[in-house]
Amino acid sequence: MSKTIRTIAVALQKKVIFMARGEKSFVIAGLFLAGLFVAGIIVMVDGSQPRSQSAPSQEEFLETMEAQYPSVFAGIRDKLSEVVEDYGIGGALAISLKAFGAGDISMYECHLLFHTIGHSAEIYYNSDDMKIVQHDSNNCEFGYRHGVEAQIVARNSEHFQEELHRFCDTLIAHTSYPDCYHGAGHGLVKGTLDVQKTLELCDSLQEGRSRSVFSCYTGAFSEVTNIVGGVDSETGYRLTGTSPLTLGGLEVMEYCASFTGEEHQQACAYELNGLTFSLNTTEEHLRNELSRCAQGSYAEDLKEACTYSVSAVFAQHMLPRTQSLSPSHELLETLTPGLREAYIMGSGTEMKQFIISGQNLDWNVFCNFFEEDEHATCVAIFE
Repeated sequence: MSKTIRTIAVALQKKVIFMARGEKSFVIAGLFLAGLFVAGIIVMVDGSQPRSQSAPSQEEFLETMEAQYPSVFAGIRDKLSEVVEDYGIGGALAISLKAFGAGDISMYECHLLFHTIGHSAEIYYNSDDMKIVQHDSNNCEFGYRHGVEAQIVARNSEHFQEELHRFCDTLIAHTSYPDCYHGAGHGLVKGTLDVQKTLELCDSLQEGRSRSVFSCYTGAFSEVTNIVGGVDSETGYRLTGTSPLTLGGLEVMEYCASFTGEEHQQACAYELNGLTFSLNTTEEHLRNELSRCAQGSYAEDLKEACTYSVSAVFAQHMLPRTQSLSPSHELLETLTPGLREAYIMGSGTEMKQFIISGQNLDWNVFCNFFEEDEHATCVAIFE
């Protein structure tokens, strides 16, 4: 299995799943409007404890959202300014995490809320990186730091590199998770609507630096997935109208192979191959997608990235229903050893994110399906 796919697994970056909760016009507003959107929901208060004596407890707030809104996610999203006002940045994150742990919101919804709160925190703390990073965690697939990075890009469209470097230096010095730049990739695509230009801007982050920008590439293609899939990555609303980005009539693997850089191709394959999954996906759909990943004359690294992607997205859809994963021998028997390992890494890494973020899942059931080296690979994900 390729070094790149192992690096992806260690980074535990997000896999894209679409969950529309309503409709809005398809307007991609650009970097500055993205900043204005977040400025509109932020309330300039301090700390993570309730700021109002009349504010209900976090549990009472979630009960109210469940009773008054079509979904808990819709309630938190639509009342986010009040959540920040009453509970602060830390409280807003805690409320989102409690909702996920209780099974009231999906992993994608939790990631989205963390992402939006990260946007807010960058404004809330007036770009004070030390105050911002105090709330960083690997919960909900690192959504908080991704939002902070995207907001830095939105606020500094011409000179974002210097401030992003400063934030990432602070982040890496004070947290246990060194991955950075994924959120910047999101913000750059949303602002430029030009994938190639975004990849060049990602490369500019590496000038004079030894830190990898691969996560910027994956963030860029994650945002492409959102736009092509018709989802607003800031709100989760389904978008209407003509998409400003398409795959040019190509299949996903063809599109990814059309990029000249090997890492660009891998990042693309890692992010875009979950486009066809729905909330009601089945193992038969996964089997068909794994077969698709294995076909064609594409490089083995691309096939592994595709396999990792569809396995992770499938797991994200299935885990709320099953509490574990029980693959069949029929599902995996046609895969090469490298693709089987990519399946284990994609599925297992996603399951670990559920566990980290507060859901009690039985990973042993999944790992015990495999034997010898594959079993050891699976167990290592969770240890």
